Amino acid sequence: MGAQAQADAQAPTPARTRGCARARCAIAALLALGLAPSASAAQASGPPSPRPARPFTLPTIQSVSLSFGATLDLVESHEVPFVTIDLVFPRGSGLDPDGLEGATATAALLLTSGTSSRRAAEIVDALDHSGATLVPNVVPDRTVLTAATPLSALDSTLALLADVVRNPTFPAERVEAIRTRSLSALQALEGASATVADRVFDARSWGAGHPRGRRQTPRSTRALGRDDVVAAWARTGRPEGMRVVVSGAVELEDARRRIEEVFAGWAPDGEPVLQARGGEGVSRTAPEVVVVNRPGAVQAEIRVGTALPRRAAASQAELDLANRVLGVGPASRLFRRMREEEGFGYGVSSALEWTPEGPRFVASTAVRTEVAGAALDLLLAEIERLRREPISTEEFERVRNGRVGALPIELETPRQIAVRWIETWARGGDAGELTALRTRYAALDAETVQRAVESYLRADRMLIVVSGDALAIRPQLQALGPVTLLDADGREITLAQLEGGATADDRPTFSPAGLRPFRSAYDVRLNGRPFGEVVRTLEASADGSALTLRSETSVGPQSIDQTVTFGAEDFGFLRTTQTLVLQGQEATLDAELRDGRMVGSRRSALGEEPIDVALPPGAVVGDMAEMLLWVADLEVGGSFQLPFADPQTGTVQRLRVRVEGTERIQVPAGDFDTFRIAVGGSQPQTIWARVEAPHWVVRVTPAAQPVSIELRTPPSGR
Repeated sequence: MGAQAQADAQAPTPARTRGCARARCAIAALLALGLAPSASAAQASGPPSPRPARPFTLPTIQSVSLSFGATLDLVESHEVPFVTIDLVFPRGSGLDPDGLEGATATAALLLTSGTSSRRAAEIVDALDHSGATLVPNVVPDRTVLTAATPLSALDSTLALLADVVRNPTFPAERVEAIRTRSLSALQALEGASATVADRVFDARSWGAGHPRGRRQTPRSTRALGRDDVVAAWARTGRPEGMRVVVSGAVELEDARRRIEEVFAGWAPDGEPVLQARGGEGVSRTAPEVVVVNRPGAVQAEIRVGTALPRRAAASQAELDLANRVLGVGPASRLFRRMREEEGFGYGVSSALEWTPEGPRFVASTAVRTEVAGAALDLLLAEIERLRREPISTEEFERVRNGRVGALPIELETPRQIAVRWIETWARGGDAGELTALRTRYAALDAETVQRAVESYLRADRMLIVVSGDALAIRPQLQALGPVTLLDADGREITLAQLEGGATADDRPTFSPAGLRPFRSAYDVRLNGRPFGEVVRTLEASADGSALTLRSETSVGPQSIDQTVTFGAEDFGFLRTTQTLVLQGQEATLDAELRDGRMVGSRRSALGEEPIDVALPPGAVVGDMAEMLLWVADLEVGGSFQLPFADPQTGTVQRLRVRVEGTERIQVPAGDFDTFRIAVGGSQPQTIWARVEAPHWVVRVTPAAQPVSIELRTPPSGR
């Protein structure tokens, strides 16, 4: 529309003027009669009041015993021609033997890898053809195998489900494939501060040996063999105590008949049924403060919480509402205070976990290292405020009305009801608990909720776990009480070890005389294919007092030439250099030992940066760590730590070295009997070193990367 047209449209016309005049007169009349609301009255009225909650009735959960010792539960609904079947075995990862954590989970993942009558490909084809899915889930107290299928494929899906449960073959090659995949995923997470904090919090909140305090680790995964997987399923996949939970478009008698047909002949074998050895978690009368050392970390992972007694489950609704006031969602106290007001970090939350052994409360956040103490003080203060101060009417009505309104949505479908029923049954509840849940929430008041908090949540009895740079964090926490220091493997360390770096007990015994000048070569492989090479040479100084290791790496478009010089007798760092060339651009590094510090500079197209790093006793730099393995006294089960100084980042971290076992492997240079060595740190990796001394490095694989470095030319004298 042009400017003139717009002006014409906006210009008053006689008709428009008369219309406006009539409107003004009408408004004036209304005001004169007092019929028009004032602005202040409209503002005072506020938002409309919530409508009364609509009636909500859960469908009845129908149950019947099955001939093979299980129970069938049905949530019936014929709105959609779809059915979900959950086989719930009341045995889970809590039964995994010590050192073989992950056995049950591995067995469950392998159920579709073949049966006595079907190959893995046939199982996959059958699922694809029918549009069905089959998914396992393993937790400490139960194993659940879930099949979802269109009603038209119910019989074939049930037959497949029964077959994989009763007749799995666990092919050795598939066991190895799943084990390797799990190992790679675990290694990727193992060094993360969040993983370390969660692992320590689990172990200390539940107690030593508790099923919920144990986790699958790279070490336990490497130890798993096919026999362990077979034994795990023999313990787990039994009909005793099992529940078959069906939800969807099928009637009870029809479901019972179909299930009895596919499981015909299955019966308890008379052997004792093992139970997980769990109990209530650890109760405290004072705070327990644990700091897990992650040298150089710029962020602190914080976990605060406690395991509650079983009787606290009777106050589930009350504690749930209190927790929502404290730490669920952006309107919660913790979120507003810690993120919006103080800016300590991006995320903070609290949660209640409901288990058969009792509930567990945990608040979690990640903050900058320098504010870890202040953030923890605020978090504890908010927990204590929840206990001591009445919850405001506004806060209480927000969370209570939210729960009353949300429950019909959370329990809207048969599948949602079935999942909630499984959780309720697993911790000893019954169907009546689900039916009464909404009514119970609606009847609560703020005083009742606060009484539950007073009984079970005390800030002065919490377990506090912080994973980060212990040297920077420990002084911030001392006002809370004694601080236990751990390394990333969960082993206690002393303050002297923390402040002084490596001690005589940390460093392995070694014989530097075992090192002689040599030349060796390695292939760099990406997804099993050659992608580059590393050539290494070791040379002695003219007087024999120093050794220089040179590594020349060519990978794709980049080349790296680096050296590190160290004492031939004491293995002490002396100097390091590095030259990186990438697409014609060059970056260099040169640093040397001066008065106990690594001092030098980094140069690139962006300019020059200084290097100045304090070196703790026994610090290694670059490939010195590998040379130390060559001459160390290694044995299966042995472990040690090394301070590792990185001139690129200017940080010092601890390398955790553990000899996990022996293994015969094949590389381009031939077959070797090797030690398998796990190296933990910010970049975890696995090293295979020759059993015979000197312990040449034969293969290196970084965690969660499709890269390996394999010996092509064994070390030879120069």
